[in-house]
Amino acid sequence: MHRYRRFLALPAAILASAALATSALAMPPEQILHEIQDDFVIPSEACGFPIAVHAEGSIRETMFFNADGELVRATATFVNFKESWTNTLTGASAWTVHSATQHLTLNDDGSASLSITGVQGRVKTPQGGFIADIGRMAIYFPADGSDPVVTFAGQDDGQGGPFPELCDALAA
Repeated sequence: MHRYRRFLALPAAILASAALATSALAMPPEQILHEIQDDFVIPSEACGFPIAVHAEGSIRETMFFNADGELVRATATFVNFKESWTNTLTGASAWTVHSATQHLTLNDDGSASLSITGVQGRVKTPQGGFIADIGRMAIYFPADGSDPVVTFAGQDDGQGGPFPELCDALAA
């Protein structure tokens, strides 16, 4: 029995060494903190009136690389991120926090997967309710360039765009 354990110890040591060597060769993740302070105007074509947008906060981006230095995965996390929209004609405004994380995976076959989890936005309507985009959206981008496949779980009042109801909220 003792000889059998010694026989298994050598392959186990070789596997452990290989695992350590592989992890030692991989590049460490790279992190970047983007501080956002941005103002822009959405033209009146969107809602019938121009909307002034203010966005501020941080986005923490982490990029993961394989042993060859190629990007294989990335995350972006919104930290203390807020957006506000103002009808430039009436002064009516709305705001939301954005506390989501985006996960991007680049696959060996050339396809990619993107998932966004968390609060994309939540805005109070003039009627006292809320419109929201909260949950998990997953998008699969096929390698052949065909249309992406999108799935959603959660509350998506936008139905195809970020807050179409925002025009109604700002028109009041």
